[in-house]
Amino acid sequence: MKSQLIVETPTHQWIYFGRDPEKPDKIIDTNQYMLVTEKKALLMDPGGIELFAPMLANIVKHIPLEQLTHLFASHQDPDIISSLGLWDQTLPGAKLYSPWLWEGFIRHFGMHNIGYEAIPDVGSRLLLDQVEVQFILPACLGKFPCV
Repeated sequence: MKSQLIVETPTHQWIYFGRDPEKPDKIIDTNQYMLVTEKKALLMDPGGIELFAPMLANIVKHIPLEQLTHLFASHQDPDIISSLGLWDQTLPGAKLYSPWLWEGFIRHFGMHNIGYEAIPDVGSRLLLDQVEVQFILPACLGKFPCV
């Protein structure tokens, strides 16, 4: 797995995590992104269980682990979130954001320590230091808040 800084501003960075081109053929390729602010970070679609160790190793190259305070899951598929049980043990004070629809599925991957914040159909906002993240669900495209 490799990581690459793709955006850097005075208030935040976007980091991309990509797979090793030598990955097993039967594993679905996914992309992970991390938004890093002064004191916090949000990891988006943290990946399948097979990615946990390389993701963790790459993240700590960029930030101290305690700075990773938030996770986001766009949906419940195993390639996106089956590593959640391991993140739950590693980041006990973190919070997971995901559309409300997926909560029942996501909990099957293990959530004993991480807090869960359901994103309603109208979308929601998250403030990481001075950076605002808007979660816009497909039904909300072009409108915030949805009406």
